[in-house]
Amino acid sequence: MSTISSFRTLSLLMLSLIFIVPASNLSAQEDAPITVGKHFVVKSRILDQDRTVWLYLPDSYDRGDQAYPVLYMTDAEAQFFHFTGIVHFQARVNRMPEMIIVALTNIDRTHDLSSTPSAEDAQTFANAGGADQFLRFISDELIPYIEKNYRTQPYRIHVGHSLGGLFVGHSFLTDPNLFDAYVSISPAFWWNDNETIKRMDELLSGPPLEHKFFYLTVGNEPERMMKSAQDMADVFARYPDQGVKFAYKIMENEDHGSITHRTLYDALELLYEGWQFRVPPELADQPSLQLIDEYYANLSNRFGYTIPIPEDALNQLGYIILGRGRIAEAIEVFEANASRHPKSANVYDSLGDGYTAAGQLSEALDSYKKAVKLGRKTNHPAMAAFRANLERTRRELKPQ
Repeated sequence: MSTISSFRTLSLLMLSLIFIVPASNLSAQEDAPITVGKHFVVKSRILDQDRTVWLYLPDSYDRGDQAYPVLYMTDAEAQFFHFTGIVHFQARVNRMPEMIIVALTNIDRTHDLSSTPSAEDAQTFANAGGADQFLRFISDELIPYIEKNYRTQPYRIHVGHSLGGLFVGHSFLTDPNLFDAYVSISPAFWWNDNETIKRMDELLSGPPLEHKFFYLTVGNEPERMMKSAQDMADVFARYPDQGVKFAYKIMENEDHGSITHRTLYDALELLYEGWQFRVPPELADQPSLQLIDEYYANLSNRFGYTIPIPEDALNQLGYIILGRGRIAEAIEVFEANASRHPKSANVYDSLGDGYTAAGQLSEALDSYKKAVKLGRKTNHPAMAAFRANLERTRRELKPQ
């Protein structure tokens, strides 16, 4: 078991906001950091090293008690900032769940991310061959630490680029069940005379896997990288019924450096296709709590763990029903949301709106009070609206 030391907040991004306004109206607090993540040090017994890990937690992490899937990635220094941005954006527009990101920094990248080299590869990459040990560090030390100390769902994604993409293939071959989804970006599958491709053919010709996802891309690359990626894609194509949702994409307009951003965006979009709840056209006049419950039950079956209905999805459904004049049903949805997300300020504000529409102002007042109380604790960005709703309801209840 690994031990963790020097856990500190990492202010990874500082932005200066400049407003062009008359000087007399300007009021700003300078040098306020925007914190993207944290970092900690793992004292690894397996590697006999201290390894620095960068960690991103979703915006909602401190506002509730929900658990999150986890994306594990290599090359933190090069990829952390834009990967966190992609995940934050897609989750914000409800195209995927919010997610924890665990990013590994490098010490000896070639050693850690490569399997045993051929004699020819060893001449160029003298210190290669540490992938098995590095994977044991991830599986036996890092993942247990993350799952002990953070609220995680039993769903893991592994992403890597170049030698990191080779490492993604290696982890899939070594233990396909360590991760649920694999994203290999312009990988060095030519390594050791195409060993990874040969082993993949052997694995996929055996017993089927369950609920796996593998996304492979290659950019405008040297011939051996292009050919090895295509050869790997051909292997997967020979086994379409082996329980792996596989996709391969050649990104001709991307080079080896630029391909990572577009790949992760596309991979998550494909992995979470259908994540966003939409009322089917044939049921447009009949949205209901039962309908959304059934939808997320099907998603849970697809991903292999219980997926709670996101607060925002239930909230949106409640307002759709409220807008159609079915006030009692809307209140039922808002009450369900408050029951399922009791630490959220916003669910009580919405419930207050439902009670207001029903003319139940005393109940609305109680809900708005809860919204303000919880919102104050978490410094909720909608606090002004919560207070305005509370004060309006107090005035309406005040005897004339």
